[in-house]
Amino acid sequence: MIKTVFFDLYHTLVRYDPPREEQQIAALAAHGMVTDHQTMCMALQVADVFFYEENARAAIFKRPAHEQMAFYEEYECIVLEQCGFDVSEETALEIFKQMHEAPKKLVLYDDVLPTFDALRAKGITLGLITNAEQGQAPFEQLGLYDLLDYLVTSPDEGMGKPQPHIFWAALRQAGVKASEAIHVGDQYDVDVVGAQGVGIKALLLDRNNMFDQIDDCPKISSLTEIVAHL
Repeated sequence: MIKTVFFDLYHTLVRYDPPREEQQIAALAAHGMVTDHQTMCMALQVADVFFYEENARAAIFKRPAHEQMAFYEEYECIVLEQCGFDVSEETALEIFKQMHEAPKKLVLYDDVLPTFDALRAKGITLGLITNAEQGQAPFEQLGLYDLLDYLVTSPDEGMGKPQPHIFWAALRQAGVKASEAIHVGDQYDVDVVGAQGVGIKALLLDRNNMFDQIDDCPKISSLTEIVAHL
């Protein structure tokens, strides 16, 4: 019997407004490079794997400024390469800076509150497992402290997803067994592999149909589908 549902944060519960793929497409267009929405979504998916792997090795925001810039330069190069563009590192960094400085905010996806209400109506507790630093994430401004029963971050635990320690910490906070929990996230290697490694059922959130090749876990395109997997 499922008693709790854990959620990833970025691109699962929260997104950028305007959406980051739209911002990236506009930034590339300003440099004479044209691509489409689907290609950009796939490019960002590949670059995100690089981000999560690097962030798990050493938190990006804690690195010296020059190392952060080198990381984001490489991240942007991956995005551009996946879109079929070969540009200089200087151009990649310029595009990143344009993206970083563009007006944007973080908002909840439209399916978050209806899903939370539906799960609570069934007596399910709600938690968050994220590699984000509390001071670097929009917990307070988006009301997540009030919406969630518990929150587990990698800086607090000293280790992030997909390492088992952070999932065990979440289970302890929730007071449930692994078989009584579900974890929902948008990254296969980080969320699915990590959760399954400790016996937690994992749902892969695939909002843009990026994971056709994945067949070893249930996939959902909206958080509202979680109820059907309880």
